[in-house]
Amino acid sequence: FPSHDTLSEYVIRVRYTFAGTTYTYFDTVNVCNFRLTMVKDTTVCIGSPITLQPQRTGGSAPFRYQWNSGSADTNLTITKTPIVNTKYIISVRDSSNCEQIDSVVVRVNRRPFVDLGINRTFCFNDSVRFQLNPYKTTYLWSDSSTASLKFISNPGTYWVRATNTFGCSSSDTVVLTRTTANFAINAGLDKDICIRDSVQIGANASGSATVSYLWSPATGLSASNISMPKASPRVS
Repeated sequence: FPSHDTLSEYVIRVRYTFAGTTYTYFDTVNVCNFRLTMVKDTTVCIGSPITLQPQRTGGSAPFRYQWNSGSADTNLTITKTPIVNTKYIISVRDSSNCEQIDSVVVRVNRRPFVDLGINRTFCFNDSVRFQLNPYKTTYLWSDSSTASLKFISNPGTYWVRATNTFGCSSSDTVVLTRTTANFAINAGLDKDICIRDSVQIGANASGSATVSYLWSPATGLSASNISMPKASPRVS
């Protein structure tokens, strides 16, 4: 068969003889002189937009574009934010009604889950513990550390960015406030008492903080929520 790269309408004639009779068939074919080249299959992190821009060469204007992603997508270039793996197909027709079709598969990868919890206040000389899941995930904190288990003892705003093996990332931020009020508590010395007797234990907390009390176990105490209850234990 001959080859043609010029836009035109060609007539093909087929003639053959069978049982002494000659048959002739005609048909026409349109040769398109433009090409459509789609980008290669690609991946994207869920929630991220991706721009698809195939390359068109040759052809005669005006061109008509139609994607399978919706009737409104009538441009050569589209931007989408898929949430599942999606195959995008484009059809291009030029003024001579020549059509080229191509497609691309966009695979969607999940992002890692990271949660630092609510903003919180911690006590003087205390710290806040954060335990993150290290499975197939790396972390970068705002102080450039990379641990999945972290103790923070200074107030401030902290963020962490988690990145999984797909290269997808998620971030979270927490604000830590340290109370300026401090206090000390002393439950007193160990005491020996006679059976069926009672003794007062505890002492008032010292310092500038407003405090509440909770003794444990509560059994045998006159009250478990005061600073100096009377204790009447049956055993040590």
